[in-house]
Amino acid sequence: MKTAKRGRGGKDFRSPALTKFSSGCLPQCPAEGENGNVGGREKAMLKEHQEKILGLLAELELNMRDLYLLFADRFPKYKDLWADISQQETNHADGINKLSLLAGEDRVLFDEKITKTYTVKMFISSIQEALVRAKSGKMSLINALSVSHDFELAILEKGFYNFFSGQDDETRALIRKITEETLDHQMKMKNAWEQEKKPTPSQAAS
Repeated sequence: MKTAKRGRGGKDFRSPALTKFSSGCLPQCPAEGENGNVGGREKAMLKEHQEKILGLLAELELNMRDLYLLFADRFPKYKDLWADISQQETNHADGINKLSLLAGEDRVLFDEKITKTYTVKMFISSIQEALVRAKSGKMSLINALSVSHDFELAILEKGFYNFFSGQDDETRALIRKITEETLDHQMKMKNAWEQEKKPTPSQAAS
């Protein structure tokens, strides 16, 4: 399994669901002037496609929440893990919506680079496909852990939260919190998957 770099490696268990997917800090802006300018320049405005991407990123987090709530119900052994992470996904969606608003106040810069709305939509579609599979009973515990890890890792590899650059301590802290929690999610899923793959005492003795 390919794991986000954190000083340790891991066995590859990437699921087929994600095969279609292959921060700098800036000084705080000067105070806003009487004419709505910041430091003698007009305030940055999000473009229409940027607003759509931000809305889709929030939607992505909410779809992740729904998937984890379903897993928590279907696989009680890890109910607390998925329930806790699902709450954080809700918080991430709220955080993205807040960052979107702050981008209009020049407290956050947003640069989506080459990412298109299509990219995020395809990611959301993969999460929804996993939801359908899980609801139909076609996903085992080991598959659920694998899919969960792969989604979290894909978010990190896509660098979705590197699109944001905070202009003050509050916004930088929010961006950092979302990123670090996503990293923590994929590590916890990886650890749980590895635990489930260990042979039972009877299997080891045979």
